[in-house]
Amino acid sequence: MPAMKDEHKTKAELIRELNELRGRMDSAEWPESMRLSHLREFVEGSPIPTAVGGNDGSILALNHAMTDLIGYKKSEMATVSDWAARLYPDAADRALAWRSIEQALKGERHDITEFVITCKDGTKKTVEFHISFFEHGLIVQTVDITERRDAVAALRASEAKWRSLVEHAPDMIMIVEPDGTIAFMNHTIAGMTVEDVVGKNVREFLDPDSLGPQREAFKAVFERGETSSYEARGPGVGGMPGYYATKVGPVREDGEVTAALQIVRDTTARKQTETRLRRTMDELMNAEKLAAVGQIAAEITHEINQPLTAMQTYADNAIALAAAGRYEEVCANLATISELLARAAEIATQLKTLARRPVPGPPAAVSLTTVVENVCSFLAMPAAGAGCRIVTDIGPGDCRVKGSQLRLEQMLINLMGNALEAMRTSPEPRMTVRVRSGKGNVVLTCEDTGPGIPAKDRGRVFEPFFTSKQVGNGLGLGLTLCRTIAEECGGKITAGKARSGGALFKVTLPSAGPGSAESAG
Repeated sequence: MPAMKDEHKTKAELIRELNELRGRMDSAEWPESMRLSHLREFVEGSPIPTAVGGNDGSILALNHAMTDLIGYKKSEMATVSDWAARLYPDAADRALAWRSIEQALKGERHDITEFVITCKDGTKKTVEFHISFFEHGLIVQTVDITERRDAVAALRASEAKWRSLVEHAPDMIMIVEPDGTIAFMNHTIAGMTVEDVVGKNVREFLDPDSLGPQREAFKAVFERGETSSYEARGPGVGGMPGYYATKVGPVREDGEVTAALQIVRDTTARKQTETRLRRTMDELMNAEKLAAVGQIAAEITHEINQPLTAMQTYADNAIALAAAGRYEEVCANLATISELLARAAEIATQLKTLARRPVPGPPAAVSLTTVVENVCSFLAMPAAGAGCRIVTDIGPGDCRVKGSQLRLEQMLINLMGNALEAMRTSPEPRMTVRVRSGKGNVVLTCEDTGPGIPAKDRGRVFEPFFTSKQVGNGLGLGLTLCRTIAEECGGKITAGKARSGGALFKVTLPSAGPGSAESAG
């Protein structure tokens, strides 16, 4: 029989050949010397670690694969006792090994059994022993499964870890079939059990308004293999509506998308908090706006006293002229009184308009030219009383933007009102308002000749409650309101330094574009 040195043979093939060889040896087909010679030849040439033990307890053979595995030479493993003592220092492991050996020596059936052996260098290895017997003793074939066992243990630990993470994750994690059936879910919201959800269609738990986004998200997953997100509304805790941020990704098998992994986060509390915060900020900003309007109204009231006094004088004169029969002069006085009353009514209307809350609605095309004209007209008296000159510079082109005219006027009143207050001590107060359009944007700038904004504060002036004013003079929300309005229109506002050294505010807004319907106010 030729030497078996083909290391590419499988374990099953080698065991089969060994069984055939053992059968020939036991059938007395060969002389004893030839049988042992062929056995030795097979063992030494086998790539599987193999040991042969005699009936007298001696070790007849250890092949190179076995000595490489355990680190001991044949001379160090003269008997089975040496084998057991060295490879199984632990009493329990040694008892298990002896029991397996005894079963083999008695001719009892012995399946492959796993053992932990201690090698000469002290390392421990997990091995499989296949023990079989023949006329002169037993044959032990060994397979080192240490790496496999470690990999299995690591896999089990990893699976346990991920299972724990999924089961205890604060988010709801679902596996959803292509038809929308929920195949798995780790947990649900209060008041529902997993059994209430698994097996049902995910659409059953969504409001009608959320069905469209859900369909689009699943189309992205199953048709394009993309991850998608959508906001959903469905049943919440205590029967109240809940809001859920949902992210959906593909689950692939052999490269094909077979299901969707859906991670759902309950954002109901956050939505409620955001709503309360928005309502509170709106109240605070409205208070800031009313404070600004009130301050301006106080100045206007002072200025309007002059035309009211004039009207009183014109009315008294008209009475005297009428008594004297000078009716043409009476009519002239009445016309002057009418003009003064119209101006006072216009100011009162502007104050009332600015004080009211904006009505929510879709943005419309608003002319910044009209916004600048209205605000400059409104602030003309306070500016004149402060000795401030207002300069407007409206460039050519389409100066319309998308937004609310009332909100944009509120923004500009805040900017110009701050400028008027900042220039109270300026020797030559001057405010310049410019509007330029181009490249899809409209830019509004407001600059003054006041002391300006320190460089360290320019990035903070839009923060809520940040103010350089004295305590009790404003809430520090005026510029925050300006930023909010600019962002509502899809734009931004920045603070800088004017050439005169004063403050410069630049508002950049997207152009409404041609063909847009203009807002009436």
